[in-house]
Amino acid sequence: MAEAFAQGFERVIAVGGDCPWLHEVNWTLVEKRLSGGPVVGPTTDGQGAYLIGMRRSDFDADAFAVLPWQTPKLLPALLTHLSLRADQGTTLLRFYQDINSEHHLLALLQRTSKVGVLGLLIARLYAILGNAETAPSTNDVPVTLISTSHLVRGPPALHHAG
Repeated sequence: MAEAFAQGFERVIAVGGDCPWLHEVNWTLVEKRLSGGPVVGPTTDGQGAYLIGMRRSDFDADAFAVLPWQTPKLLPALLTHLSLRADQGTTLLRFYQDINSEHHLLALLQRTSKVGVLGLLIARLYAILGNAETAPSTNDVPVTLISTSHLVRGPPALHHAG
């Protein structure tokens, strides 16, 4: 956020890479509401946010930096922070689940339709997680799972090989 504001942007929207439902966000509403104040997309667990939209006038880099990022306390702290900074209320968007663990990912895979591009992703994830025998059939697209040595709340990154 600080870098975007430093580049001269008046409004910034940051989204998490661990929310599979970003395609369902009403971006027109986000843009409209952001002109009047902060916008937050809360996660269904009530702990985090999949989207944070702020205006330059609502942003305090030092206070923002010390929020309890990647902890279950983020959403309440973020909303308190925004209520102290913003001259108008914060718009809360629809709650969506984010994927913070293998359990969350497996639950998503079990309940999601296996069609199209999403089906391809699901099939590859089943194969990566060692459940290839229950994975739907798909084209053989090489995928590499990139993990980190430190604990993160978001899922590991998937990159196409080659």
